[in-house]
Amino acid sequence: MNGPQALEMTGFLALGIGAGTFYFLLLRRSVDRFVRHGAALQALPMLLARAGAAVLVFWIAAQAGLWPLLVAGAGFLAARSAVVLVARRGP
Repeated sequence: MNGPQALEMTGFLALGIGAGTFYFLLLRRSVDRFVRHGAALQALPMLLARAGAAVLVFWIAAQAGLWPLLVAGAGFLAARSAVVLVARRGP
């Protein structure tokens, strides 16, 4: 792997981490609204936003090839782990 490829993979890792953070923080917010407020209709736009963002990110990564898709997926899962860890610590 040369320098430009490493830089590209780093970009896809960052894209995956950003998308994963957005996805799981929005998931937490929508679950809080649904459980605490019973506002299912308020949670629907958040569902559409996070699903649409995830589809867009993974589609972009898939267009770049297998390795960018795998790296973006790894970043997405790393962000999930970080968000779960922060959520377990409490507010």
